[in-house]
Amino acid sequence: MTLRVGNEESKVILEEHMPQVRSRLLMLLSGKQADELTSSEGKQQLAQEIVNRLNVPLAENQPPLDLREVLFTEFIVQ
Repeated sequence: MTLRVGNEESKVILEEHMPQVRSRLLMLLSGKQADELTSSEGKQQLAQEIVNRLNVPLAENQPPLDLREVLFTEFIVQ
C-alpha cells in the first residue's frame, strides 16, 4: 500500500517512525477476516481505519499528519 500525504513534514514523520507505522498496520490487518476485505466497501473502510490509526501521534509533541489517501497497490486475501 501507499500513503499519500499533503506535505513534506508528514512524509518525514512517517519515514522516521516506519517501524511503528508497520506495527500499527500489521496489528490492524491481523485483526481482519477475509470476508471483511473482499468487497469494495470493506477496502474503503480499511483505508479509513488506517488513516485513523496513523493519525494517533507516533511521538510526543508530533504535529498532526496530513494523510490524504491510502492507495492499495496490491491486495491479497488469504
